[in-house]
Amino acid sequence: MDKDSAENSRIVYTVDHPDFSVSDSGEISARKRLNADQNRERFFIYRFNVTAEDRGMPRRRSTAMVHIRTENTNDEPPMFVPTREFSTAVAEDAQGGTPVLQIQAIDPDRDQVSYGFLDEFGYETSETELFEIDKDTGLIRLKENVSPMELLNYGSPYNLTVVAKDDGSCCDEENPLLHTSTATVRIGIADVNNNKPEFPECGGYSQKAKIEEGQYRHGEAPVIIQVQATDEDASTNGEIIYSLYYARSESRKPFVIDSVTGELRPSPHFVFDREQKAFEEVTVKATDKGERPLIGFCQFTVQVIDFNDNSPEFERPIYETSISRSIQPGASVLTVLADDRDSAPNARITYRLEVDETSGPDHFDDVSFFTLTSASVGEITLAKSIPQSRKRFAFNVLANDNGKPDPRQSLVQVAVIVHEQAQNAPIWQSASTCKQSIAVEEDIPVYTELFKCRASSANNKRSQISYKMTNGVKLGTNYKQKFREFQIKEAGQDWVVIRNMENLDYEETSNYTLTIAATDVRSQVSTSKQFTVIIKDKNDNIPR
Repeated sequence: MDKDSAENSRIVYTVDHPDFSVSDSGEISARKRLNADQNRERFFIYRFNVTAEDRGMPRRRSTAMVHIRTENTNDEPPMFVPTREFSTAVAEDAQGGTPVLQIQAIDPDRDQVSYGFLDEFGYETSETELFEIDKDTGLIRLKENVSPMELLNYGSPYNLTVVAKDDGSCCDEENPLLHTSTATVRIGIADVNNNKPEFPECGGYSQKAKIEEGQYRHGEAPVIIQVQATDEDASTNGEIIYSLYYARSESRKPFVIDSVTGELRPSPHFVFDREQKAFEEVTVKATDKGERPLIGFCQFTVQVIDFNDNSPEFERPIYETSISRSIQPGASVLTVLADDRDSAPNARITYRLEVDETSGPDHFDDVSFFTLTSASVGEITLAKSIPQSRKRFAFNVLANDNGKPDPRQSLVQVAVIVHEQAQNAPIWQSASTCKQSIAVEEDIPVYTELFKCRASSANNKRSQISYKMTNGVKLGTNYKQKFREFQIKEAGQDWVVIRNMENLDYEETSNYTLTIAATDVRSQVSTSKQFTVIIKDKNDNIPR
């Protein structure tokens, strides 16, 4: 109030709080709905100043402090934080009782909140078939004796409705007013990387994987085979990267593989040679993309298909023999032998007699005096009687491998000397060091003496005997690199000693057949003897 009169006593009121206003009569009103929930107590006190100012001159004013206490009412439901929709996953190998998700709801009225599930009928419960919830803390757990894989029987993700309920105790403990809120929880299965990649068709790759021998440039390499691995894990745990495994000591790397598709191709510039290695081993590694990657392996062989890239090879650079003028047509003169390191059908050798044009016109018809018993056998026989004027014959033998697409051929010269009397071939002598076959360990030292043999002349005991080793009849092995013959003289006699010039390996070849030709130097009549070297295996390879 103001004791002055007229204009000097007219009072204007103001407040310094944005939530309140004051009328000219001094009545204080709230500008908006007051909320006691902003404080953790059950009430909230607003404090502000009210100023009264008259209209006189000079103007005078006074100020008073106003306290307004607001009492809380249970008018707010619980609120889930941070959202009303939750998604999580439980590991597929989790044990019963494993915590899954912590749910939290707060009540603006500061009431106590409890939690539960709503079943399909809308009734509140503390557990479902698979999960349970702590009514006080809101922690959802997997029930005891429940496997996460049982979620699949109910569909994944598994949907839960969680209800949060206040106790309505803030205002009327005798007749509480309860408020509830619901939230949706979706629970899926989190894959665990517990399955390694597998190659279900690995056992059949060796029958399917083939590559023709030769060299392939980049961009021209064909797909040899496409391997495929499977992984029962999901997501990145089931995604696979392919690579090739080579031992650290392995310098030969014949193949490359596409890390995504599993397509196996020949390495650029690598030369595949069937005669050197008919099968190439491959070890494919499949690695998943798990945090701790698991690995699966598949080992198989790639067959190197033969290409007709080798010509027939005669066991001698030239054949020389002698015959008696008196032998009758049909008699065997000599046998030529050619090998082909290619495989069938590129090594089906046939023989044909041809004129040796390098021997001169006098020998152009020499080939007519001889014939082959069969095109597939190199045995040459006399076709007609030898005239008195002939002292020497010269002709060629052509060997054809009949390969495809283009056959390959080789020529060898045959010289036949005519004697007035029959000439006999050298005779091999028996000796304890000259057995038909011998078995040796694969780790015998290089230069070991394997055979020691001799032959003697049947025509002249003093005639010198020369020896020469051929590669025998077994294809695809270069015996001249592995073995060598040495001619020695003991007590005036000519002997031949066969030694190994390299290490032997059972895994490479288990036996060798060697042929030694003994030739009488004077008569040039030869005879051959075969020897077999059997390699015994030793446990010299570790499992891989």
